[in-house]
Amino acid sequence: RAGSRGSGAQGKSARDNRAAPSCDGGGVCPAAYRAGAWCGTGGEGSGCGVVAAAAVGAGRGVWDQWASPARQKSAMAATETLPATPSAIAQAVSKYKPRLFGADESKGDDSPPKALVPEPLTLLALNVVAANFEKLQPNLDDIPSKFVAAITSKLPLDLDITVTSPLVNDENYWKQVCTEYKKWDNPQIADHGLSWKQLFFETNLAMELEQFGVVEGITRKYEDEFLRPAIDATHPRWPTLYPKVEPIDPATGLPAKERFCCHGVECQAIAIVSSASGIWPALDRCKSVVPKNLQLYVETYAHANVERPDLEEAKEKVAAAAATVPPPLPGKEPKLPPVDPDVDCDGNVLREFVTPDVVAHFQATGMWPKERNPCLMCLRASQLEALTKRIKASEDYVFALTLQQFLSHLDLELVFKFLPNLSNLELTYGVRNIGMKYERSLFGMKISDAMSLAKCVKATDTLTSLILPCNMIDDALLRMLMTGLVHNQTITHLDVSHNKITNHGVRLLSKILGSKSVIMSLNLCDNEIHSDGGKYLGRALKRNDSLIDLNLRLNRLEDEGGRMLFEGMRHNASLTCLNVSSNSMRAEAARAFCNVVGRPESSLVTADMSGNRLSEADVEGIRNALRDNVALTALDLRRNPDVSAASEGLQDVMKITRRNELHQRRMLRK
Repeated sequence: RAGSRGSGAQGKSARDNRAAPSCDGGGVCPAAYRAGAWCGTGGEGSGCGVVAAAAVGAGRGVWDQWASPARQKSAMAATETLPATPSAIAQAVSKYKPRLFGADESKGDDSPPKALVPEPLTLLALNVVAANFEKLQPNLDDIPSKFVAAITSKLPLDLDITVTSPLVNDENYWKQVCTEYKKWDNPQIADHGLSWKQLFFETNLAMELEQFGVVEGITRKYEDEFLRPAIDATHPRWPTLYPKVEPIDPATGLPAKERFCCHGVECQAIAIVSSASGIWPALDRCKSVVPKNLQLYVETYAHANVERPDLEEAKEKVAAAAATVPPPLPGKEPKLPPVDPDVDCDGNVLREFVTPDVVAHFQATGMWPKERNPCLMCLRASQLEALTKRIKASEDYVFALTLQQFLSHLDLELVFKFLPNLSNLELTYGVRNIGMKYERSLFGMKISDAMSLAKCVKATDTLTSLILPCNMIDDALLRMLMTGLVHNQTITHLDVSHNKITNHGVRLLSKILGSKSVIMSLNLCDNEIHSDGGKYLGRALKRNDSLIDLNLRLNRLEDEGGRMLFEGMRHNASLTCLNVSSNSMRAEAARAFCNVVGRPESSLVTADMSGNRLSEADVEGIRNALRDNVALTALDLRRNPDVSAASEGLQDVMKITRRNELHQRRMLRK
């Protein structure tokens, strides 16, 4: 270093004459020092193998510079007796087995090591949020959108909708719930606003309302047996109810008994009975039965004749028996004997509600299940409360509701109250897939249902479509509905098809078809409307300017009713679609129809007169009336017994309507 700091010839001389470090027999020999190796043998005269290796290898040039000829000769001779360096290293390494970092040695895992790079803190936080979503209930709107998908993709699909409804808006999550968790076949998202979330809530709520309160094998007589306090073996009815059960319980030495509500003295049956009625008819019926039963069993409830000290002694006896059970495994807390909630119960607490198979098991063994159930009143109150929460959770996402059965006959005010966006309601009071278990009482709308619906229709300002098919609606029920319909200004589509509406019912309906009507579509298909009904509808159409679609298929208008209907249509400029098929119309009605379609200002676009009793002459008259008509694009005259399918008049009518259709298409293109 001193020489390198010199300059000129003086620096060069210093570099040439520099002293080499000496080998101390364990340190760094000169050649190894310059070649980057350590000395592993004796002193500098002992024939250092590393020196020789270094001399042969990369350090040869350095060795030649400082070593004397004698030292070089001695080192080269030593290298001839050493084994080959690679073989010695390989032999030493072969004693050890390489260990894969990250492998499981206990299982003999020789697989490549796993990546030990820790997960990002952000991902760990998202996993924690997803795992504890129901507890944390985070507001995902405050989280960046790139992280929302990471959370929703890890959420369980069976989370309570009261939690996910306001918090989860990811369409992929709701699609998975519909297709993977619910496993609905062929869900049509196009019918639900092109939203998976809307599809889920509308379909799920419809299914819950259809199945609410449905319990197979439970009759009213069976329910009444549980709307009373529990009894014991001293009661006169015990031998009749439980003939095979031992009268004395061997565990307690007390009379065998039924069990009270699982809530014990906290049973809410009395409070429920005194609460307001009218929401659920099944619950209201139970309320009417309970007071009478409480009076009958006021002094004969279970263990009413057993003294309190005896009960306490029996309770201690059971606890002592439980103490003889072997101790639990280490680390587990000992199970204390359960407290019998029946100790303080009296005649104001109802018995627990169990299914028939549980009663049969008690008959055979004298033992009740370990888990206690609530009484029937508490059970139904909790069911109604749970349903209310689900309806409330669906309030922002239900716009259309289709119920093909509604066995619970719930007050519809509960539905309308928590569904402020409901615009389309289709409701049928019936039973799907009933098979051979038909009962007349299960079908049809009741007076209470009509009154409830009328109240909701009167108050709503969002409902636009009301569809009530197959509800056995007669004139009396329609009169109830009309009390709400006459005050409604939002419903534009009304369907009361497949019911029992007669001429008087049509007269009532004509009140909502006046000059201020907003009804655009009216379906009266398959009712009991006769000729007078056609007269009332004809009068209503004279002053109506909103109705576009009228369906009277499968009624009994006959010739007279059809004539008066068509006479009213002559003064109507809004009706474009008419269906009067299968109404036994004849020539008189056909002539009146010709007067309608023969007018240049006729607004009728499609008409269906199939299945009547028109003749060839009637068809000829219709053909002549249509010569100057350019509005009618479809007219169905099939299935008239006296008209041949190959008749010339029928073929000409089809050509005229086809001509008008093409003309309308050209006008639309222009």
